[in-house]
Amino acid sequence: RRGDTQPSKGVLNLMLGLGVLAGAMGLSESWRRLQHRRAKQLQESRLLHQVTALAAFEGSFQEALQNSVTVLCDIFGWPVAHVYLKDSEGRHLVSSSAWNLPEDGSFALLKTASMGVRLAPGEGAAGHIWQTGKPLAVKDVAQSPYYRWLHEPERLGVKGAFAFPLIVSGEVAAVVEFFSEHEIHLEGEFSLLASNVGQQLGRLFERRRADQALRKSEERLRLALTGGRMGTWEWQIETGRVVWSPELEQIHGLAPGTFDGTFEAFQQQIHP
Repeated sequence: RRGDTQPSKGVLNLMLGLGVLAGAMGLSESWRRLQHRRAKQLQESRLLHQVTALAAFEGSFQEALQNSVTVLCDIFGWPVAHVYLKDSEGRHLVSSSAWNLPEDGSFALLKTASMGVRLAPGEGAAGHIWQTGKPLAVKDVAQSPYYRWLHEPERLGVKGAFAFPLIVSGEVAAVVEFFSEHEIHLEGEFSLLASNVGQQLGRLFERRRADQALRKSEERLRLALTGGRMGTWEWQIETGRVVWSPELEQIHGLAPGTFDGTFEAFQQQIHP
C-alpha cells in the first residue's frame, strides 16, 4: 500500500495540474470574449456618436456624403467605401463621386470599374438592397452572384464587401458600399446597427436635399423677380417690421439692404 502512495499522489498532482490549466484556459477565453464585447461596444458607441455629429453637419449634400463614407471607413476599419445614388429618372443606381480610398492609390482600378455601373432594382448588391431595404454582407465577391459586374476582383484587390441602405421617408434613397481586401465576417447584431445608421444618415440626407431644393426654388424666384422687375415684401404685424426684397428696394431706387424696415418707411415710399 505504501508503494501505491507515490503513484497516487502523482496522478492527483497531474489531475490538479490539468484542472488548473483548464481553469486558466477558461479564464483566458472568458477574458478574450469580454475584451471582444468591450471593443464591439466601443465601436458601436463611437459609430453612433459620429453619426449624431454628422446629423448636425451644415455643409452641402456632397460634403455630407463624403464625410459619411470617410467616418464610416475609419470606424469599421475597411479601406474603401462609396455611395450609390439614383439617377435623374430614378430608375437606376449609379456610383456617386463620394469615395473613400487609401492614399497609396490602391483600389484606384476598383473606382474606375465602378463608375460606369448602372444597377436596376434587384441587380447586383446595391440593386438587391434597393429592392429589399436590408443590409448585405458578401464574404467573397468572386463567388457571389451580386458582383458579376466586377470582373477579376482579385486583380483589383477586392475580397469581401458589405453594403447598407440609406432610408429617407421609408424608401431607399442611397446605398453605401464597402470593400475589403479580406473576407468580411459580421455578427448578426451588426446588421441591426447598420440599419440604424442608415436611418440616421437618411435623415441627414433628407435635410440636405430639402435645403438644396429650397435654394434652387429661391434662385428661380430671384431670377423671375429680376426678369419681371418685381419684388416681394413682408409685414410682420407682431413686431411691426417690414421686410423688402433687394429687387423691391432697387425698384424704389434704394441700394439693397438700405430700406429702414418700418411701416412708416413703407408708407413713405408708397405715398411720399
